[in-house]
Amino acid sequence: MQDNTNGSICVAASQSITAGHGPTDFGEIILQHVTTSTWAAPAEKASLTHSALALTGGKYSITYSPSAITQQAYTASYYASATWYQPKHATSYTDIARFGKDDYAAAYCMSGAGSNTYFSAPAGSVKLTGAIYMAVSAISLGAALSLAM
Repeated sequence: MQDNTNGSICVAASQSITAGHGPTDFGEIILQHVTTSTWAAPAEKASLTHSALALTGGKYSITYSPSAITQQAYTASYYASATWYQPKHATSYTDIARFGKDDYAAAYCMSGAGSNTYFSAPAGSVKLTGAIYMAVSAISLGAALSLAM
C-alpha cells in the first residue's frame, strides 16, 4: 500500500536460506515501511535493506503467518500474511500512514539480494472501499489490515 507522501507499507516474504532447503521453503516475512525517498512506484529498482526497514510488533501489534521457517510452503497456493493495526487518524504521520477509502493496495514482485531490490509492475490493484474505512474508524485502536502474498 502506498501514498506519495508517506511511502509504502510492504509485506515481503522470502525463501528459506537454511542449508538443505529448496525454493519452495518459506523463510521469513517482514512488514516494512519504505519511504518515498527510498522507493516509489513506478521505479523498478531501489537500494533496500529489508531488516533495517522492518516495523516492530509492539507498536502496531504485528502478527505473521507463518511465523517460522516452513518447508514446502510455496506449493499448492499457500500464502504468507502480515496483520497489523493502523495508526489513529491524524493530519500528518511521521511513520506509516493510515489507509482507507479510495486508497489502493497492489502486489509487486520484489526480488534481489543484499541491498539491491528490484520491483515488477503490479499485476493489478484493489481500491479500498468506504465499508473498510468505516470499519477501521469505528475501532479506537484501528483495525487490523492483512496483505497476503
